[in-house]
Amino acid sequence: MDPGDPVSYNVYEKREGKLRRLPRSLEEAVEYLISDNEYLRPIFPRDLLEYYAEIKLREARRIRSIPGIVDYITLEHLA
Repeated sequence: MDPGDPVSYNVYEKREGKLRRLPRSLEEAVEYLISDNEYLRPIFPRDLLEYYAEIKLREARRIRSIPGIVDYITLEHLA
């Protein structure tokens, strides 16, 4: 697969030409996988892709539910 020519802009923010903005989170990346996985189907069965996406979404939601250090410190002062 050819990655194409290099770009001189932030691909997390801009979309130019055929390039899509890169996912900013695991959840967003899995949503991209769910919506566009035809190129993987000759290699991986659909059931495997769906199962993988389900596991990764669960993982992302679990990680998001854990407060970061700033959240933890703020919540500790509220108690």
